Amino acid sequence: MTLSALSDQTFAMFVLALTLGIGAFILYFVFWPKPLLNFPHNPITSVLGDLPEILRVVRSGKTLSEYYALLVERHGPVIQMFIGWHMSLVVADRGEAERLMIKFKNVDFPPTVFRMFEPLIPLSIMGLPGQDTWKHHRRVLGPSMNRRFLTRMEPHVLNIANELVKLWERKYQIVGNRAFIADVDLGLASMNSLAVIGVGASLDPLDRISTSASVEHADKSGTIEIPVDSPTPMFDGIRNLMTKVGAVFLLPFPSITFPCYLWLSSSWRRDLDMLRSFLTDKITEAKKREVSHGTLATDAECVLDMLLQPDPRDGTQQFDAKELLDELAAFLIAGSTVGKVLAWFVKYMPQDPEIQQRLHNEMRIIFEGNKEDASQCLADLNNPDKVPILEAVMAETLRCAQVTSATVRSLLNDDVIAGHHVPKGLPPTPKLTVCIDA
Repeated sequence: MTLSALSDQTFAMFVLALTLGIGAFILYFVFWPKPLLNFPHNPITSVLGDLPEILRVVRSGKTLSEYYALLVERHGPVIQMFIGWHMSLVVADRGEAERLMIKFKNVDFPPTVFRMFEPLIPLSIMGLPGQDTWKHHRRVLGPSMNRRFLTRMEPHVLNIANELVKLWERKYQIVGNRAFIADVDLGLASMNSLAVIGVGASLDPLDRISTSASVEHADKSGTIEIPVDSPTPMFDGIRNLMTKVGAVFLLPFPSITFPCYLWLSSSWRRDLDMLRSFLTDKITEAKKREVSHGTLATDAECVLDMLLQPDPRDGTQQFDAKELLDELAAFLIAGSTVGKVLAWFVKYMPQDPEIQQRLHNEMRIIFEGNKEDASQCLADLNNPDKVPILEAVMAETLRCAQVTSATVRSLLNDDVIAGHHVPKGLPPTPKLTVCIDA
């Protein structure tokens, strides 16, 4: 090799190294997190942003909501969070969250929200785009939201509510006047209610306290944890599935990394198989039952029986096997949303003793006046003239519940949050910490 050729090769290698170095610097600069002015955030030490700390928190068994609470404790009610270069604004201020979500509605679902349901319930009304198939599902599921059907389901919900009250009475006898942990109780009661309405069977037993249970330990706030005898595999499994699909908001390039993340998760496959196996068994049992197909859809004993009825227009099957499975799974998952709504009630009702007492007096009149007639009791509860306090409390609860834990939205237009400008398209994450909700 001549000196000239060696010199050319050295020059080429130098140019290549320089090009790669400049390219790496440009990529590093492009993907380096770029915070907005005036909003606090964790120190930015790498292109990964807050992702390493989030992964540590999740591996320790905590949820993303608990990480939000950690950020709020560090920095205040409005904080920037970075997943790589992608920035979200965590809004934990109640007034700002209500303004964003309820009053001015300058927000909408980002496309990522629909992507999260694709691996879990792709053929449900929650996972389908708003096209002909979605309209068909909405039409078939319509009777499940009919007032007549829901009124027929009320005794089942009342039974579970009574079980929850009895469970909390037992806990009160154990702990006395101290607070006790109730997040699983409330969430499981809500999910069991939806399961009974959806497939005619509850998921896990609500009362799992042993007869010899005693106070174990209290957390730093003094809240007591009471030991239980049996686990809640279905409840825990569904919560784990929802936590896993929530990772779509944390991963960079989610169209590529999200499927890989789920595929690598053994708990995702385990819990998804458990949920589908449970529903498949219920479908098999329902098909063996004698179901009258000549009655109204709202006469069905549960949503599953309703969906197994032939199409009244042409007698064909309303859903294929996969669609039926996904819609029933969506029904169970909806129980977690109901639990969050009730969590708002449990959180804020004790803060207004006067309203709490008035509601208690109103409920006492209804229940004591109909001790021997549960149907009349339910009828009175559905009569706004007889329960005006309950109507007002539920309206306020539902209003607050529109701002739920870790609700992701994107700004439609520029906005001012906490007194500072935020450009449109940014996905703020309105978040209020609900103590009873895990």
